[in-house]
Amino acid sequence: MSQSFQPFVQALSQALGVELEASPEGALLLPQEDGAILIQWLEAGRRILFYAEVGRPTPFRRGDVFAALLEANLFLARTQGAALSFDSGSNMVGLNLLLPVDGLGLEDFVNAVDNLVTAAASWREELGRLNGQAEDEAQRQQQDLMNERETGPVAPAVLAGHVRV
Repeated sequence: MSQSFQPFVQALSQALGVELEASPEGALLLPQEDGAILIQWLEAGRRILFYAEVGRPTPFRRGDVFAALLEANLFLARTQGAALSFDSGSNMVGLNLLLPVDGLGLEDFVNAVDNLVTAAASWREELGRLNGQAEDEAQRQQQDLMNERETGPVAPAVLAGHVRV
C-alpha cells in the first residue's frame, strides 16, 4: 500500500472509532448492514475509488428499473456526484465515486466516505421502490393475460376506452 494512502486510512479510522487497515494493494473494505463499501487507492493518477453496493435489481421489467437508474446519472445530479453502475457478473447495482488525491484533505476524504454511505442508503431505498413498482406492473400484466385466457381477447371497442394515446 502506498504511504500516501495511510493518512487517509488513519483519518477514517479515527472518525469511525475503529482500527482500519488497508490491504497491501491499497484496498479498504467497510462492511455495512446493507452492503459493503470498497475504498481503493489507485497509485496511477493518484486517485481514490469509492464503491458502494446498492442492491440487486428485480428480474421483472428490468428495463424500467435501469432506465430510472440511468436518468439519475444525468449530470450526476441525483447521485451526489457519484455514478450508478451495474455489474452483470454479481447482478449488483453500485454507486461509484473517483476522487483525485491532490488537494483532497483528510476531512474532505472522511466527508466523501460519509456522503457515499448516505447516498448508497438512499439509493438502496430507491432501488427497493423501483423493484416494487416493476414487480407490481409485471404481476398486473400477468393477471391481465390470465384474465384474457379465461374470457377471450378484449374487444377493440372496450380497449379504446383504456388505451392512452
